[in-house]
Amino acid sequence: MTATNFFLFAVFGLGSSEMLLILLAVLLIFGPSNLPKLADALGKAIRNFKKSATEDTEETKEAASEATPPKKDAS
Repeated sequence: MTATNFFLFAVFGLGSSEMLLILLAVLLIFGPSNLPKLADALGKAIRNFKKSATEDTEETKEAASEATPPKKDAS
């Protein structure tokens, strides 16, 4: 079982035959001329999601490193 198949089965419970059926349904609904546009849009959406998640993580790390520890009382 490849990593992609394992991921799809583990997350969605889908096997290769179910994925093939879904891809054929998408092909019938949208047609072959629109599939590249759909794939491009999906790729951009995933790329933007990963980019924003990475930026948020970096900003959180920066904020944590810039934060000063609480001052202790001199009493």
